[in-house]
Amino acid sequence: MNTLLPIFNSMRPRQWYKNLLIFLPLIYTSNIFNLIFLFKTMIAFIVFCLAAGSAAIIDDLFDKDSDKKNPIRKDRPIASEKISLNRVEFSLVVIVVGVIFSSFFLSNYFGILVLIYFFVMTFYSTSLKKIFIVDAVSLAVALTIVVLSGGAVINENIPPWVIILTFLIGVLAAFARTKAEISVLGPDAGFYKQSYKSYNLGLLNNWISMLSFVIFCLYVVAAVSGDTSVRIGSSRIIYTIPFVLFGIFRFLYLVQKDIFVSIEDDVLADLQFISAIILWFLASIALIYF
Repeated sequence: MNTLLPIFNSMRPRQWYKNLLIFLPLIYTSNIFNLIFLFKTMIAFIVFCLAAGSAAIIDDLFDKDSDKKNPIRKDRPIASEKISLNRVEFSLVVIVVGVIFSSFFLSNYFGILVLIYFFVMTFYSTSLKKIFIVDAVSLAVALTIVVLSGGAVINENIPPWVIILTFLIGVLAAFARTKAEISVLGPDAGFYKQSYKSYNLGLLNNWISMLSFVIFCLYVVAAVSGDTSVRIGSSRIIYTIPFVLFGIFRFLYLVQKDIFVSIEDDVLADLQFISAIILWFLASIALIYF
């Protein structure tokens, strides 16, 4: 127990909500009520949570020295030395081997995508996170791999607009996280992460607003597209647009407040934002399938 809890916390379970995007292909390929596909996607979701957790441990191992000086990350188990590095590394190997074995058991294509995910996240931890803008783009690529994996595990093609939308949401989330950390760390943010030297709050607010607008426009175009109607067998998805608009406005309000700590503490703790997500999901199911 003394080992399991620090390892679990090092896997950053609060961020696993991102892997829920793996269920998107089920919705937009009209397979949400296919019990076999649903079961396989649930297993894939668990596998990706473990993969994301492994990537988080790898990131903390590379950053353990700098994290000790970082007021946001100094209490993480690895940085605070609540667990020995030998135990961390042994646990990491066990988890990674289990993830890779499980992913190829589900599907060869899914397994390959998991390997690519590990490569991207490891490269991010070693190099990409230090590069201005590239740090956000690489995280968005990783998130896009999650959605592609959802299609791979059920052997279905995902609509291109879903892939593009996921990538843009990934960039948006990365910029929001960067803004939160810079807000907390203040003028010394660049001391803790090299890429933060080039960011500033005004620039991030502009980019967050711009991306939110682009995401909404893309969703509207996709919703009214004849190709989307053919793919999902319904043209009524346009009636989900109000929920998306409200969710984006609420997100912008929360992120651009004077005090913004993190997506987990501010956005995902907001009842109105979560209600918009739930209503969008329920409306999408009802309008596509009934």
